[in-house]
Amino acid sequence: MSENLRFFTSRKHPVWAPIDIAEVVQESLKRVRAYQARRNVHVRCDPLTSVFAYGDQEWITMAVTNLLENAIEHTPSESHYRVTVDVDSRKTRVLVEDQGPGITPGSEYQIFKPFYTTQPGATGLGLANVRRVIEIHGGGIQVANMEHGGALFILKLPRIQAQQAA
Repeated sequence: MSENLRFFTSRKHPVWAPIDIAEVVQESLKRVRAYQARRNVHVRCDPLTSVFAYGDQEWITMAVTNLLENAIEHTPSESHYRVTVDVDSRKTRVLVEDQGPGITPGSEYQIFKPFYTTQPGATGLGLANVRRVIEIHGGGIQVANMEHGGALFILKLPRIQAQQAA
């Protein structure tokens, strides 16, 4: 919580470098491991291959970690959430799918506003920070309800080729 508040109120600038999104996801999964265990929630992570973007590794890791925490928070105990990384010729995508109640219709944009929350005791800064970070990096975020229940968050970042990252 304090990390989100500190980030939201800071005026730091990103440290730009090529980053491997697979490494970002692996680090984010490590950061949420204890929270995941306390909530008795499991992760299904598709095999990760190196995919590169240009940005601040710590900022992107924080954004992905916030998305994972959000998925864990909304996924019922003894259930799972899913993380996938995929690419096309221009975008790297991180998809986080939970098994919660989904997004209340009409609040798809509100959930990304600072201090908006439906959780008692929460700051409402997690998803606001995710959006801020991804937009600073030239990307975007989408959210949708899934047919079988739950929400799907998609982070999109501009892709760079492996040879550009070297």
